[in-house]
Amino acid sequence: MKNTIISFVLVTLAQVAFAQEFTPNLHDVNLWYVQNRAASKTTTNGIKLNAQEGDGMMVLKNFDFENGSIELDVKGEDKQGASFVGLAFNIQSEYEYETLYFRPFNFQNEARKAHAVQYTYNPDYTWDVLREKFPGKYENSLEPALNPNDWFHVRITKLNGKISVYVNNQPDPCLVVSSLSKNNHGMIGLWVGHLSKGEFKNLKITL
Repeated sequence: MKNTIISFVLVTLAQVAFAQEFTPNLHDVNLWYVQNRAASKTTTNGIKLNAQEGDGMMVLKNFDFENGSIELDVKGEDKQGASFVGLAFNIQSEYEYETLYFRPFNFQNEARKAHAVQYTYNPDYTWDVLREKFPGKYENSLEPALNPNDWFHVRITKLNGKISVYVNNQPDPCLVVSSLSKNNHGMIGLWVGHLSKGEFKNLKITL
């Protein structure tokens, strides 16, 4: 029993020792490039991406993410069909990447709350393709339901292709999926969808 405890402690210490934590400065223009959006500082010390046609991203340059966790605070709005906010990862190009995003306008909509959080892999598995072929597998509701106009905390973990999503420090994930991408690593970015704006702050990456 004593040896088992010692082994557990050593493994735990090793995991802590090798964990690398990064908190990229959202305002450092040398760290980021912006695609199909304009980025501006917010009064909350975060960053805001404006609304316009098409998807947009603010991508962390020269950073390769494979396994680990990404945490941040996100804010969308209660605007039907025009508030899609979240993260892009495994970014290979402007058109090839995975997303994990939220539809705040569905948070408290009883008829559509099952579409509150969404995983996609672009360009092959967009939300409409996934909903048609795998209904309910790559999207889910948030329990308890959130105020669509409030900030909320997101933590995404990725380990060997398994992606788990946690919101507001809930102990259980709101969505668990297996990656559909043929790539297991790539860049990450703050992401907003068609006609959507979004605010982001307190980004932390752990590897």
